[in-house]
Amino acid sequence: MQQSKKMNKEERLDFVIGIVAVVIATLLAALLIAGIANAKKGTSTRNAGEISAEGTGIRGTEQTYTYIPNGEISDGTPVIWTVDGEIVQQDSYSKDKPVTLHYVHNQAGAHKISATVGISTQNYTAEIESPVLTLTAPSVTITYGDELPELLPAAEGFVADENCDFRCEACTFDGEVAGVGVYRVIPKSCDFLDYKTECVEGTLTVLPRELSVVGTLTKRYDGTNFIENPEIEIEGVLTGDDVSVQCDKLYLENKNAGTKNALLSTACLVGDDAANYVLPDFATATVIPRALVLNGLKVQNKLYDGTTKTTIEQMGTLEGVCAGDSVAIGKISTRFDGSEVGDHSVIVDGITLVGADKGNYVVIRADIDSAKIQEKVGFWDKLLQKERVAQG
Repeated sequence: MQQSKKMNKEERLDFVIGIVAVVIATLLAALLIAGIANAKKGTSTRNAGEISAEGTGIRGTEQTYTYIPNGEISDGTPVIWTVDGEIVQQDSYSKDKPVTLHYVHNQAGAHKISATVGISTQNYTAEIESPVLTLTAPSVTITYGDELPELLPAAEGFVADENCDFRCEACTFDGEVAGVGVYRVIPKSCDFLDYKTECVEGTLTVLPRELSVVGTLTKRYDGTNFIENPEIEIEGVLTGDDVSVQCDKLYLENKNAGTKNALLSTACLVGDDAANYVLPDFATATVIPRALVLNGLKVQNKLYDGTTKTTIEQMGTLEGVCAGDSVAIGKISTRFDGSEVGDHSVIVDGITLVGADKGNYVVIRADIDSAKIQEKVGFWDKLLQKERVAQG
């Protein structure tokens, strides 16, 4: 009776071992069959591969996604691309060309890119950024006193035709524009769709206002090429501004008489608002010829001949010539004021000057004594006169 029970325990043990062996054999067979099936299809999740991406990663620009397999894949295996779960492209695998997807994202943010090859799927998360809108302020130049312009920024970086609805406020200045100088022009940042904004500053350059010199500066020729303490009158100063001219010596382009340029480089502007103005380079100046007087001019007395002709006895000297100048009398035209016998004034009709500096002078007066026209005496008159003298 005890021997029969012992035999039953051994039978139970053999039975359990047998069942375990059958289960293990079944599992091994199933795994083997699955492996063979997957090998025939040419893909597996374990050997799916990877997805690479190229591009700027910015909304509105094209991105290129490439599927790179890891293992053998049969030509003709279906390839399905999806973006955020939506099928966007279907293709067939070929060893002769890469498996790529060219795609333009119309929204910024994280996007799931999937490539399903056969029965396996490879995923990739693309981080797409918002496009950058660059607002560039203009750089302009104005003259002091001009009205400040309204400066609008130039905007670049729009995707497609999204600029149609874009509006932006005018730029601002860095502080008050109070006078001559260079000021920063700053675009106002503005929200537009999902764009990021970058601002590029510009400049406002305010140049000095050029004044003009009123009238003509004058001096009388004195042998020098400058005017001392000239009275320079200006116009163009804005109402309320404090500006005047200060100058001790104003140089001319040469010393000679006539109209010429006066260099304003030695003149300066003074006053509270002088820095906002500038003088022109030149002004107009006139040098008036110097007046001379001819002293010691004499003509000879003459016998009556019925004319007013004179003969110069002494040319005289010029009074008022500047030291070092070359000028002298070249010719003098004179005549009696009448032709009859008697004392006569002498009229000077013209005096011609010679010398390198003759153009800088003019003779305004000639001091000359009167002269006589004497009665003409014949031979018999002279003889009779002598006899009368002899007779006492």
